[in-house]
Amino acid sequence: MKYGEGHRSNIDVQGRFIYTITEVRSDDSITGKLADTVLGKLVYEIPREESLRIAKLTGVSDNVIPASIGQDNAHAFFEEGTACPTIRLKFVLRGSYLGRATISL
Repeated sequence: MKYGEGHRSNIDVQGRFIYTITEVRSDDSITGKLADTVLGKLVYEIPREESLRIAKLTGVSDNVIPASIGQDNAHAFFEEGTACPTIRLKFVLRGSYLGRATISL
């Protein structure tokens, strides 16, 4: 993940995504293609060591860097060609530090 959207810096941040699926629905889009939408809570956890590193690089207090950021009702879509055993989801996140993400499960 990149830290710095809307900030002066752009720093790679090591952490982990946790996605809890709450709902899966099939929608008929405007184009007529059937698309499965996956809804859930997406959280990005930032380890304490990373928070300290970011604080040092940016010159801000380490208590300003959150331990996690997340989004309820995060929408994901299955990437084209996804199949078991590897499921690939594409996220388009709204109003979030997370931006866009693709996660392989």
